[in-house]
Amino acid sequence: MLIKKKLIKRLFLFAVLFILSLTLIADPTRTRAHVYNFIPLHTITYIIMHKSLFVILKNMIGNVILFLPFGFLLPLRWSKVNTIYKAVLIGSLFSIFIEMAQIIYAYRMTDIDDVLLNTLGTAIGYKIYQSSIKKYKILDYNRSSIKIEHKKKISVL
Repeated sequence: MLIKKKLIKRLFLFAVLFILSLTLIADPTRTRAHVYNFIPLHTITYIIMHKSLFVILKNMIGNVILFLPFGFLLPLRWSKVNTIYKAVLIGSLFSIFIEMAQIIYAYRMTDIDDVLLNTLGTAIGYKIYQSSIKKYKILDYNRSSIKIEHKKKISVL
């Protein structure tokens, strides 16, 4: 199977733009006053203790899922991102950039817990990439494409 690098570039760009559109475009349903949280796990604890299951899923699981494609596509887009540490570093820096940019915008909440959840999503996405690589063997990784082959298990009777 041949995967075009151009497709991976487009998918990665789409993932980044999708994240930016959800996190930086004003949300008029929120209060105009800017809210900050720089205490790790404060918002997560509050949501778990005082909010509904829907809010837990929307906020916490949503932040993790939002960064899954980013973590999965990162090593496909850049072959030098070949460890979970590099992927987590890049994912956390991207998330910190977003949270810092949200300070400028009204209707947004700057929250350290979002950085934690987004970084977790990047790590899980990278782990999904790693587990899929175990099923497939990369035969060739050149400038224009990635050639992969499904690993076949040989059973001995």
